[in-house]
Amino acid sequence: HHCSARTLSAIGESNVTARALRLLRLINGLPHDLVSVTCEPLDLELLLRLDALAQVLLFSSRKGPVQYRDVFLSLASSCKAALASVLTCTASTDLTTFLSPDAQRAVLKRTYDSYSEASGLGSALSVGEQQYLLHSGKVIGKLVSMALHRFGEDGSLLQSFSLAVDSIVLQDVTEATVAAFGAKVYLLRSITTTVNTVDNGILRSRCPACQYSAQELLFGATFYKSKMWSSLVDYITEEEGVANRRSTALFCEASLLFSDLVLYATSRGDRTQDKATECEISQSFDRVFTSLARAALVADQDTTSAANLRLPLYYLIASVPQRCIQNVQSMNAPTQVLLIFKSHFQAAGGQADPLLDAAFCGIVQNMDAAQTRLLLHFLIDGMQKTACSLNIASTIHAYHLILLVAKGQEQKSEVSTVAKHFVLQALKLLYPISHCPHAGSVWTSQIRIGARFLTSAIGKKDILLFSSKDVALILGRTIGLLAPIPKKDKIGARTDNIAITTDIYCYCCAILSALLKFYPKQAYSAAPSTISVTQSLLSHALASDGYTSKTPGEDIIARSLEFAKITELLSSHKEVFKKHVIGLILFFVDSMETGMSAMTKKNMLPAIYSLLDMCSKHEMHQIQVTMTPSSKSLFRSVFKGYQKLQYKGQY
Repeated sequence: HHCSARTLSAIGESNVTARALRLLRLINGLPHDLVSVTCEPLDLELLLRLDALAQVLLFSSRKGPVQYRDVFLSLASSCKAALASVLTCTASTDLTTFLSPDAQRAVLKRTYDSYSEASGLGSALSVGEQQYLLHSGKVIGKLVSMALHRFGEDGSLLQSFSLAVDSIVLQDVTEATVAAFGAKVYLLRSITTTVNTVDNGILRSRCPACQYSAQELLFGATFYKSKMWSSLVDYITEEEGVANRRSTALFCEASLLFSDLVLYATSRGDRTQDKATECEISQSFDRVFTSLARAALVADQDTTSAANLRLPLYYLIASVPQRCIQNVQSMNAPTQVLLIFKSHFQAAGGQADPLLDAAFCGIVQNMDAAQTRLLLHFLIDGMQKTACSLNIASTIHAYHLILLVAKGQEQKSEVSTVAKHFVLQALKLLYPISHCPHAGSVWTSQIRIGARFLTSAIGKKDILLFSSKDVALILGRTIGLLAPIPKKDKIGARTDNIAITTDIYCYCCAILSALLKFYPKQAYSAAPSTISVTQSLLSHALASDGYTSKTPGEDIIARSLEFAKITELLSSHKEVFKKHVIGLILFFVDSMETGMSAMTKKNMLPAIYSLLDMCSKHEMHQIQVTMTPSSKSLFRSVFKGYQKLQYKGQY
């Protein structure tokens, strides 16, 4: 039942095994470009023999001491990693001998046996066992990738690979153990993850010898009518014992495999002539989507079960969003996805999920104008029923994505109709932390959602146009975020009451920059508010001085860069704003007098130079008259630096 020390000694004394072990250490320690020029066909033969030996040792140590199993597990995992590396880097002409039908069947059978043992262990897989299965899947992925890329010249390799897969997956359908089913799921998943990344031109190409396309050989119409396909769908949708099953990694892998297979079938497009097969895929998709979507909204799920549900569901929607619109008959798919979207957002405390965002965007892009109108009204009704800030934030985030991906005049027209309503709701999210002192990260998340939406909405002039009153309202809410910073009493005094983080500071800068870029005339009419926001941003930049970040100077560098963008935009409209920048320059000089670090001054000078560039002789005279004698000496050094960088009319 286990290998003794004598067995290990015998392995070490074998010349062939010793050579293989040395080769294994060499390959796993070399970069890929060196592997490609040093590895020979004989090396791959040694690795294949060592891989077979390592798997025998691994299986024989199943009931032996843990230390022996860990050693053999490490050896087997290293063999798989080396094989994947060699298959990636070696020229395809060198592998002909080793990719014969018998060799492919042997590799697939060994991988299947490994997956079968792992599936029998359930959720008790160690980190080493997970790594071993990961590297095993990479080897299978490399084999199918090589077969596909050689298909145009020689289709026999893909044919033999497909037959070998079918002999394992489609045969022995009476074997209904969890281990056998799980092994087939993991094996097919290692293939589909590679196949779905291959160019469609390769998949649709035909072999001159057999007259089949690669798509017809891999997962053709026969597969979607097989016992394996129906077992996969039943496993995902069956309600009996579902609570325990959904908490396992196998359930997650089975659901992801279903998504991969549907994506693969969908990528064939109009070339799928079998209507019965398309009908089977559509009905199965309806069953799986309905089952996963309903389960994802159950509130009393444990954390593990919820995570295993969300990932495959989000992946399914993101992979084939058009099928959610076309094939789901038992529920309104867009509305259901929106409910899942908002539920996840609120459960995560305002943190968005990138995969779910992509899934929701895919749904929106495949909706027509009527469906978009219904979804928007559903979004508004949900926000009116619950007026809490987190619900508003989730609704604004959903509408923000709709705003970004809306296409076509009709859909954009529907989005435009309710745009002002969502802008007003987004402004409600821009409130100072003093109104909710214990909010913490939730408050920051809501500010981020509201500010990002407003920044995008300002730039979407084809959907939404802002008036001067709208611009003034946005500026007023932005000022509310920037709490007043009291002046320092003495040089070096700390300012500990900074209310905003650097992230929120950057969001405020983004709003003002967008207004100056897309609505300069409206910003002119609200010049006092524009300058008020600018001065508040300047005071928060100077007050940070490295106190809100773990890395000294990190805050001031980030804030000074954002503030410099604003001053550049102001300088392009200097005739309007030049009389207002006097106060900004005097504020900076006054801050130098009360105490400013050298790092802060260095990083803020580019922005101050932009402000000086806006001043005519009249404004410069006003600055000189207003300053105190001590301020004049400090300003003199700043002005000399500005003069050195001034354009003199010379190259």
